[in-house]
Amino acid sequence: MARPLSLALLTLSALLLGHFTPPCEATNILYRDYDTLYAGYSLTQDNYKLTMEPDCNLVLYDNGRQIWSSKTGNEGRACRAKLERDGRLSIYPANGGNSIWNTEKPGSVSDADYALILQVDRNVVIYGPAKWETNTESTSIDDENPNNILGTNEILYAESSLTYGHYKLAMQVDCNLVVYDKGDAVWHTNTAGKGFRNCFLKMQSDGDLVIYSKNGRHQLWSSGTRVGGRKNYNLVLQPNGNVVIYGPAIFHTNTATMKSAIKGIAMVTEILYVEQSLTYAHYTLAKQVDCNLVVYDKENAVWHTNTAGKGYRDCYLKQSDGDLVVYSKDGSHRLWSSHTGDGGYKNYELILQPNRNVVIYGRAIWQANTQAVSNHTNDIVMVTEV
Repeated sequence: MARPLSLALLTLSALLLGHFTPPCEATNILYRDYDTLYAGYSLTQDNYKLTMEPDCNLVLYDNGRQIWSSKTGNEGRACRAKLERDGRLSIYPANGGNSIWNTEKPGSVSDADYALILQVDRNVVIYGPAKWETNTESTSIDDENPNNILGTNEILYAESSLTYGHYKLAMQVDCNLVVYDKGDAVWHTNTAGKGFRNCFLKMQSDGDLVIYSKNGRHQLWSSGTRVGGRKNYNLVLQPNGNVVIYGPAIFHTNTATMKSAIKGIAMVTEILYVEQSLTYAHYTLAKQVDCNLVVYDKENAVWHTNTAGKGYRDCYLKQSDGDLVVYSKDGSHRLWSSHTGDGGYKNYELILQPNRNVVIYGRAIWQANTQAVSNHTNDIVMVTEV
């Protein structure tokens, strides 16, 4: 599932408003206005759970261990948490009246669409306001196992899709991006028949959603929501069938775990810290405590930088000028590099591909040569944002 790591939200219309049942245990998103987190209910993501406790405390758990709370325990009974029209999260007592707690900082628009997401990195983030949508809203449904988020810099490949119940956002082989409701196409980008095949969809860090040709050289379509700069955005297929871009972030609990896996891509400004990894299916690029950078296929190491046993611990991995470098913890020593620096500061991406190869893109200037049989039908050549 293509989902996130790390922030504000792009578009949705007031048509999204409608009645939702209380979030079920499998839901990881709280939407503005029509979702409420009642006492005893939770948002869940893997082993993480954000629970509205009966004593009015809103608590984030990691495998049952409390990580964060609103510190509102024993201030009432049977409270509820609600995302307001201005983007703030508020906790209300059961008998109504004023909120007993809120996130304080409102969004940039006082009456707009916002969403709160319990992310795969354990952070709880409010995104908004929304700035683009497909206008495909219909009857809201529940799904215990949604696959409905495309996070910042994540890719939706040809023949892949986001799903929520009977709704589907599909990136087709013919390069058309289509929203389906029970198999019926209700929206599309009209990008089929343009002479391209096996395109991919990318949620960019500038807020634009773009369909690229297979080699990344041509833009066939975009949402037209580019705002410049680098922030975090999420494309969400909602329970009512609408597809919305949310961002940037206006609040977070600051509970992201350093051991979280970043799905497949590391951008030029990002650092891969010790015990973090890039993952794609059963392939992993791991930055280990012993300072070794290792590619794993399931549990088998197939490539490494041979930087363990050098007298260093807790190193980190970073790229900027096209050079991929393993640095000592204090940054004073370079233990290894890909020797691909070009002297400038440009946009590069380090990508763990579906075929197990690890490649630096901007230009493909270095690779680990760890290709295996691809576990995806199309090996996409990916480039940086344009």
